Amino acid sequence: MSDGFAIAWSPARWVALRHGLSKNGNDHIHIAASRVREDGTKVSIHNDFIRAQRIARELEQEHGLEPLEGEQTRTAARGYSEPARVTLEREVRAASIASVDEAEFVRRMRAADVLVRPRYASDRTDVVAGYSVALRPQQGSGEGPVWYGGGRLARDLTLPALRQSWPDTPEAAGAAVAEWNAANRHRRVAAPGRERQVLDGKRWDAATQRLQLMNDRLAQIPVQDRGRWAELARDGAGTLAAWSRTAPKEMRPQLAQAASVLGRSAQLRQAPRRRVQSESPFAGAALVLAAATRGPQSRAAELAMMQQMIMFARAIVQMHRAMRDMRTATALQDGVASRLQAIYEQQPRPVAVAAGRSRVGPQDAPQAIPEHIRQAREGLTAPTRIRSPLPAKITPRPDVDEQQRRRPDKSNAPER
Repeated sequence: MSDGFAIAWSPARWVALRHGLSKNGNDHIHIAASRVREDGTKVSIHNDFIRAQRIARELEQEHGLEPLEGEQTRTAARGYSEPARVTLEREVRAASIASVDEAEFVRRMRAADVLVRPRYASDRTDVVAGYSVALRPQQGSGEGPVWYGGGRLARDLTLPALRQSWPDTPEAAGAAVAEWNAANRHRRVAAPGRERQVLDGKRWDAATQRLQLMNDRLAQIPVQDRGRWAELARDGAGTLAAWSRTAPKEMRPQLAQAASVLGRSAQLRQAPRRRVQSESPFAGAALVLAAATRGPQSRAAELAMMQQMIMFARAIVQMHRAMRDMRTATALQDGVASRLQAIYEQQPRPVAVAAGRSRVGPQDAPQAIPEHIRQAREGLTAPTRIRSPLPAKITPRPDVDEQQRRRPDKSNAPER
């Protein structure tokens, strides 16, 4: 007998199908396995990807096979310094916040050299239910594109979630289907839009003023309204993502990383329903930042917009600290607020900006932020706790008889 014991799991059915040669001449099989065992219990898939990779490495060594490269290694070989999923998430965020409708979103994705394909509803070609995106493979590599659905990029990047920010009209739906079909058939865009416009300096000033107005009104958002804060973080991440595509080369990696950190903070366990009563305050900023052209006065305008983004990042940090979410607050402080501050300080100052303050300091933070948030940030006092509505000591009414107090009231007894 063995000193230990083993658990005898009931078997789960599976099947292996040989698919034959692919276009590149690779012979391969497909395995389909049931997650329900014969006794009705479920097979655990916890960390299944990590365990599958470990087993694959062991089989490669045991049989002398050539080790396969991971996603990050493959993307580096293609010229990317990050996993393809991270790049695609940033591209989708940038296109979504800069687009006024779904059709423009599709066109912006294609203009960013991202492969886009729709997922149609069952037995329909005029109803799009979802989408997938992929990076274009390098020519001559012999590799095909690796597709990612919007939900695999982030919870808030599914097509239903993105549609909550766009108009829901028959005209908009028809224009979107036309662009999806054109992308699916690798044809030219159906109807070019504002993504080809050249923006003037007035757009920069208007976008910066909207961000400033938003920062001044952040105090009106309760810290407990996580849905609204997540919505702003999502749009702010899309704005930084759009900026990372057209900013000077030395700024792009830092802006891209800041966009990723801010985007992760916007992921809630259950995505809230977005408000569509008015356009996002970040929409104008994302529009001008997504433009590839820069005018002579855009340098000062970019610095002014950077100031507003720093203030917004600090407000997000303050909110998470007030909610005692210190892990997210630290990540946002290091990955967004401090990073944007460093970028701002490294930029040369035009005359109009150099004449004023050259640093965004605590005095530049939105003054309308509630006092309890600022105190929580500075460690002066803890946020107000939710207290019980009952008094600490319950004193019986003097007109109630002692014997009546001791006798249980059957009318208030729990039901059985």
